[in-house]
Amino acid sequence: MKIKLTFYFVVLITLLSINKLVAQTDTIDFNDNVGNAQKKISDKIFFGGSFGLQFGTITAINLSPTIGYRIVPKVESGIGVSYNFYRNSYYDYQFSYYGGNVFARYFPLKNFYITGMLEMLNVEPLSAILGLGGNRIWVPGVLAGGGYRQMLGQRFGTQITFLYNFTMTESTPYINPIMQIDFIF
Repeated sequence: MKIKLTFYFVVLITLLSINKLVAQTDTIDFNDNVGNAQKKISDKIFFGGSFGLQFGTITAINLSPTIGYRIVPKVESGIGVSYNFYRNSYYDYQFSYYGGNVFARYFPLKNFYITGMLEMLNVEPLSAILGLGGNRIWVPGVLAGGGYRQMLGQRFGTQITFLYNFTMTESTPYINPIMQIDFIF
C-alpha cells in the first residue's frame, strides 16, 4: 500500500511540474476567455481516453475512449465507452464489464477542473464470477471529483482525475476513490 501511495505521489508531482519544463509555444489555451466564439468547431472537439494492459498470472485489459466538446472556454462535456477484462489464471476465474458514460468538466482555475460523470456498466454479478450462476446486470454510477490537466502541445495533453462514486453497490466493479490518468488530443 505504501508503494502505491508513493507511486501516485510521484506521478502527481511529475504532472504538476511538467509545465515548468515545456517551453513557451503558440498553443491554444482552451481556458482562455477571449476568442472562443471565433474558433472552428473542429478546434472545440477533442478526443481522448485511457488504456491499460497487463499480462501474466493476472491479465487485465482496459480500453476507454472519449469524445468531447468545449461548450465555452471553461466548460466541456462529452461521452465515453469503456471495456475492461480481467483474468486470474492462478485462481482460475475471469470477468469483464463494459458500458458508457457522459461527463462534464468545469475549470475554475487554468489547469484544475471539477468533474461529474453518469455511467452505466454491464457487469457479471459476483455469483456468476464464482461459478454460482447469475445473469449480467446493469450498474448505474454517479461520480464526482476533480483533476488537473497539463497540455503538452497545441492539442495534446494528459490529465489526472480523482473521482468518488456516490452510488457504489456490491456489484460495482471498482472501489472508491477512483484515480484515472487520461490523454487528450
